[in-house]
Amino acid sequence: MGDVVKLRTITFAELNPDDILEAAVGKLERVTIIGRTKDGEEYLAFSDPESGVVVWDLERAKHLIISAADE
Repeated sequence: MGDVVKLRTITFAELNPDDILEAAVGKLERVTIIGRTKDGEEYLAFSDPESGVVVWDLERAKHLIISAADE
């Protein structure tokens, strides 16, 4: 059987959150995590102390998602 290759693209398929986080380890300059806990609570964490930088990254991410949906 061949090797499993992890998809590194924007997708609308459901993926395991732990796999997504693991794939990013050691590759990022900064990170913002938005999620929902298993108890249904919102989860937010970010590495940059500047809220403007966090908002910029969120807006850029929204742009990528919308652009992918349009293609």
